[in-house]
Amino acid sequence: MRTWSVAVAMVGIAGCMNFAKFDKRYEKKYCDEWAACDPNVTCPFEEQDDPSNDFGITCDDESTFDRKAANDCLDGAWECDDSIPSFPGIHPPAVCNEVCDATTGEAAA
Repeated sequence: MRTWSVAVAMVGIAGCMNFAKFDKRYEKKYCDEWAACDPNVTCPFEEQDDPSNDFGITCDDESTFDRKAANDCLDGAWECDDSIPSFPGIHPPAVCNEVCDATTGEAAA
C-alpha cells in the first residue's frame, strides 16, 4: 500500500509540470551545470526572463508542451564542454529539443 501511495504521489508531482515551471527549473539546472563546469564564470541566465527561449525552447501554448520530454530534459545527462578556457559550454540533453513538440509525447492538456 505504501509503495502505491508513493507511486501515485510521484505521478502527481510529475504531472503538475507546466512550461512556466519548466522554464524556472531549466534555468536552475543550466546554472548548476554551468557552475560545476566552470565555477569562475557567471551563469548567463541569472536574473533573465525566459532562459530556455535562448535555446529555442518556446511553446506556442500549453497544448504543445510535452511534460515527459521536459522531465527527461531536466533529469538527463548535461555535458560540459570546457575545451575553451574560461568559456565553458553547456550542452543539455537532445530531448530538450522536444519539450514544445507535444506530438511526440505527453501533452499538458
